[in-house]
Amino acid sequence: MSFQTSALLLSWVAILLLALVVSGLVRQVHALTSGNAALGRRVGPAVGTAAPRWAELAPAAPVPTLL
Repeated sequence: MSFQTSALLLSWVAILLLALVVSGLVRQVHALTSGNAALGRRVGPAVGTAAPRWAELAPAAPVPTLL
């Protein structure tokens, strides 16, 4: 296989991978603009309510926790 043939094959593989990435990004943008994404849901306490105390956030038993 010559250098030119391998370069051509490698460029086609790169073009196909780029096409897959772009199609995935278009799909994500479409999901975000159509309102099907889970990012629009509210997370946490409602506006105006008091924040929970630190003791309520800590687990009952001493276990490793990631904050």
